[in-house]
Amino acid sequence: MAGQATGIAAFGTKIYVGDGVSPQVFYDISGVTDISLSESLDKAEKTSHSTGIPRRSYVATLRDGMLSFTVNFDSDDNTHSISSTFGLGYLYRNRTVRAFQIWTLKTDGSYSKRQFDGFVANLSESYPVDGIQTRDVEIQINTDPSSVA
Repeated sequence: MAGQATGIAAFGTKIYVGDGVSPQVFYDISGVTDISLSESLDKAEKTSHSTGIPRRSYVATLRDGMLSFTVNFDSDDNTHSISSTFGLGYLYRNRTVRAFQIWTLKTDGSYSKRQFDGFVANLSESYPVDGIQTRDVEIQINTDPSSVA
């Protein structure tokens, strides 16, 4: 119906990391809280004197993307650790590219799944006096996210 607001609750979204072995096994990253996926398109200016129009003109160039999320940090969790080959700490320290998946819960209870390759570009930890340990994670996306079954 036209004019009605739409929206799907974000609660239940999951992030999975691949183990890098064929056939690939994916592991649910534990304790994920807030998630943000951003994609951008770079541009190059192509303005010239010959147009006679005093307005800048651009052409789209390269796509870029970043997956950012926070986890309730647990160094003993395999998906967070520096010793597990699919742990965020391990992937960061070893500059390892892996497949990642984002599963978003649909209203019918099924999941919509997207996959891309990327690497852990940034890790930062927080230890608040009145809170819990958290880790902010940024995954640099290397391939276009695509739908998976």
